[in-house]
Amino acid sequence: MRLAKLKKKTGDVFDIQWKPFALRPEPDPSAAFQGTYREDAWKRVAELLSQEGIQVKIWERSDFPDCSLPALQAGLCASRQGREAWADLHLRLYEAFFVRGINIGRKEEVIEVAREAALDFTRFLTDYNSDGLDAETIKACARTIEEYQVRAVPTVIFPSGKLVGAYPEDQYRQALERSGVKL
Repeated sequence: MRLAKLKKKTGDVFDIQWKPFALRPEPDPSAAFQGTYREDAWKRVAELLSQEGIQVKIWERSDFPDCSLPALQAGLCASRQGREAWADLHLRLYEAFFVRGINIGRKEEVIEVAREAALDFTRFLTDYNSDGLDAETIKACARTIEEYQVRAVPTVIFPSGKLVGAYPEDQYRQALERSGVKL
């Protein structure tokens, strides 16, 4: 989000290309939130985002997302409808998870988020329920790992190197400038 805001502030002088990465490609029923490193990380992210006026809701449900494929599959389906459809759903999924407490690891909850997005919902649903989507999504995630050596989210790759983890806008600006982007 900080990088996207920086892109907008600077007149779109650089491009952002999102690549899928499955944090949990297979369901992990032991995925928990309260009292774990996830809760600590969430609180750090909430602190960073609160400085930007975004209020993150601490996860309250007992069913923390145990798999990342449903949301990634939704993104892949939305991307078939163009960059704008993908961007709208992408933002809505983040907001659903971090602000509204929606479990984007559950296909039925992802479908409800997609219903709100600026896309052809009937086409989305057909694609989302199609055979082969699991394999296609896993293959796309494997390409991200193979081509970019991504092992964590967020990972932002610049020509000058990569940043792993969430950073303040100024550090993204510095990485862009080291990469030759005139801001």
